[in-house]
This record gives sequence, C-alpha cells and structure tokens, in this order.
Amino acid sequence: MCSGMRSISKSKFVVRKLIREYVTVSKLEPCTGLSFFNSTVKQSTPLCKYMSTGVGSRHVSYVTEKHIASDMNYKSVRHKTDSVLHEMSTGQESSDKKEEKTGEKEWYQSSTFKGVAAVTMTSLTVGSLAYLMHVQGEPARTETGDIVNDEFTDRWNGNFLRAVQRYINPSREQLLPEPLQPPYYQPPYTLVMEITGVLIHPEWTYETGWRFKKRPGVDYFFSKVCPPLFEVVIFTSEGGMNADPLVNNLDPQGAVMYRLYRDSTKYVNGHHVKDLSYLNRDLSKVIIVDCNEKSFQFHLRNGLKLKKWTGDNDDKTLIDLANFLQVVGSSGVEDVRTVMEYYAKFDDPMEAFKENQRKLEEEKQRRLAVATSQDSKKNWFWRK
Repeated sequence: MCSGMRSISKSKFVVRKLIREYVTVSKLEPCTGLSFFNSTVKQSTPLCKYMSTGVGSRHVSYVTEKHIASDMNYKSVRHKTDSVLHEMSTGQESSDKKEEKTGEKEWYQSSTFKGVAAVTMTSLTVGSLAYLMHVQGEPARTETGDIVNDEFTDRWNGNFLRAVQRYINPSREQLLPEPLQPPYYQPPYTLVMEITGVLIHPEWTYETGWRFKKRPGVDYFFSKVCPPLFEVVIFTSEGGMNADPLVNNLDPQGAVMYRLYRDSTKYVNGHHVKDLSYLNRDLSKVIIVDCNEKSFQFHLRNGLKLKKWTGDNDDKTLIDLANFLQVVGSSGVEDVRTVMEYYAKFDDPMEAFKENQRKLEEEKQRRLAVATSQDSKKNWFWRK
C-alpha cells in the first residue's frame, strides 16, 4: 500500500515538472512593422516562436502567456505525461518480478554443482597424469620381451620414478653417433657451442617483435674451427623449433656437424645442464664454450666461459676465440682440460690468451735476434 502511494505521489511530481517545463513561455515580442494595438493582425511572418506562419489573418486575444502556451502545448504535454507514467508502471512491474526471482538460482549456479564439477575435473586431471606417468615409466625390455632390471625395478613406485628420471635426463643415452672409422675422417677434437649470448643476441621491440642479431666474426669463426681440426656441435638449451632456423642462418656453409637442443639437456634445480658424458666422445678432447657456467656445471674442466655478448658491433671475441682454438687444435694437446683449467682462472680468457701470444711473439723475436747475432759472429770469425 505504501509503495503504491509513493508511486502515485512520484507520478504527480513528474507531471507537475513536465507541465512547468513545457508551459513556460517567453514573453511575446512584436515583429518589425506590425502593430499590436488592433485586435486583428494581418500576418505574413511569425509574431514569435510560438506562432506559426500562415496566410490570412489571425485573431489575437490579449490573454495571459499561460493560456497561450497551454493551448499550443497541450497535446505534447499530455503525450509526454502518458509515456512517463507508462514507463514508471512497467518499471514497477519489472522490479516486482525481479524481487520475486531474487531467491531463485539456476541449477548451474548452485554451490553443489560447482563443488561436484571441481571434484570431477581434479579427479580427471590427476588420473590422466598418473596414467601417463605409469605408461612413460614402463621399464625397458629386451628383443625377446624380457624386462631389463634397473634401480627402480623392485620399488612400488618404480614406474613413477622412472618417468621422472626420463623427464629430467636427456632424451637418449647417446647424443652423438659413434666416431667415424677409417676410411672416413674423424676430427681429433669436439667443439660444443652455445648460440644464445655467444653467437647471437636476441632483441625484442614493439615494432618488430623478437629479432636475433648475428655476432661479428661468426663466418670467420666457423671457417677456422671446421674440420679437420674440430667436430663442431651446437648444443643449446633453446627449443629445436626456434633454434634450428637460427643455426641454418648462422652456418650456411655447413661447418656444424651435429645439433643438440633442449631435449638433450638434463634439468637440474631449474637449469638445463649440458651433460657432456652423454656425447659419446672422449672428454679429454671435448671443449665446451658457453656464457653461463651453470650450463656445464658437471664438466667445469672442459668449459671455456665467455662474457655474454649484448649486441656490441665492435666486438671481436669470436676472432680471438677462433685463433685460440686453432692454436689448441694444431698443437696436438693430449688433454684439453689442462688448457681450459688454466684460462678459467681469468675473467676474460681471450684477453689473457692475447697477452700470452704477445709475450710468446716477443720471446720468438728475442730468440731470433740472438740467433742472428750468433750467426753473424760465426761468419765474421770464419772470414777472418
């Protein structure tokens, strides 16, 4: 009852407001050349904004502005009032319907349905993962179908542990094929190279997205470390789909013999580690070049850590590295780990190498000068 009274009073208020808005009329002003002293006016132009043009005459009574406005706007005010009342009535009905339905919820919005759906999805996800782990963790079998025993054979969760080990370990036991046998030629040393931060530098912008900058001296580097001195292997923690096109652009001449990607690494404590023991090569002849020491943490003695390249166009590290590897390969070092251990003590191994080369050259020049002076003395003695 109260709500009905409030709606009626509100309707009256709206009607009064509309009437005041549409009834208010500006004061009539005479048009130029017309007189308002006669009761009849010959009209050819409107007297004011409330009087329409027409032909003939119109009788103008001296009535109040209120009566003139109400006479001319009666229909519009009535139409507006009716529409407002209709909207208020329909709004009141819709609000009443909403109030009736507030206590009702759809079946899929109930807490029971949401709980059942959450439990079902969790059970399906866990069950699928458990099944996949069980299948992936099945033990290896011989050609006759017999199970190959390993450290997980007698354990109740052996399949699960075996699947975890297969995930964190490289995808295969031997990452490289057997060394070439005569009459084919097998290079004496194996050079393992990272590409990100060593051969290329990734850059990202809003205009171009990801782009990879080629380090100065890449072509010269591959021309110097290719066979017969080194067996070049690209071993990167990047995925194969992204890294393979990059290697194709870096090495159009085919100096790289093998390519290893993320699936060949061992995942340890959040890092993709390159385990050189899976390479199927003599570790005394393996050199790995990287800018991240954690990438070869299992074989620090084989590693040569370089400073990460950040895109400097004047960089000449690869030229110095190629000269360094040429010296190592041509000298016939029995165990490259002794050389790598020595240069691992320096923050910049290439600067240390160039300094040693400078001292060696000075020593050669000194010995050459001594030998030349001795030869000249001998020749002088025999001439005398």
